[in-house]
Amino acid sequence: MKAYLLRVLVIDHNEVGAGIRLVIEATRYPNRCIAPTVLDVTEHQIGEWSDDHPLNYAATDALAWIKEYAPGSEDSPDRGEEVER
Repeated sequence: MKAYLLRVLVIDHNEVGAGIRLVIEATRYPNRCIAPTVLDVTEHQIGEWSDDHPLNYAATDALAWIKEYAPGSEDSPDRGEEVER
């Protein structure tokens, strides 16, 4: 299974503030109070998916898990393969 790591720029039209990360993570539907823009995408192999996969739990530090278990390309151990826009 693959996972895609995105870097996002958000224009905070409604001055949500530092809690913007929680807004993005918790929002299930588009919300016009923010305007996210994807700046960077990398692809990572994360193994077989199951209900017990570490990335299936909110308590897992996903970025740390990706860096340790799915580091990506040889030339940059912390980055996966670049994905074309």
